[in-house]
Amino acid sequence: MASFTPNPNAPILVDFATAPGFREVSLTGPDLQKESAKAIESAMNTIYNTAREVADTINSLEVKPSTVEIEFGINLKAESGALIAKCGAEASFKVTLTWEKE
Repeated sequence: MASFTPNPNAPILVDFATAPGFREVSLTGPDLQKESAKAIESAMNTIYNTAREVADTINSLEVKPSTVEIEFGINLKAESGALIAKCGAEASFKVTLTWEKE
């Protein structure tokens, strides 16, 4: 049986969707890795800041719910980084965050 060792430094490559009004340009090698890394970092910041805002809002409620779940999509764009998008087929990936009361 083959063994697999994950590489935490392996690049995550993104297939950027073409926006209306833009023509498709092919990124290769180092350019693709650089733009992908920037888009992923932007996505992680978007997720972090969204989760923090939701948590702050929930924590400020007088009566807190026992469970909170939010779901949103993230579109990755070469021109503008990561954007919150409508959930569904158009999102590049879907994020679900759940908080349960301790």
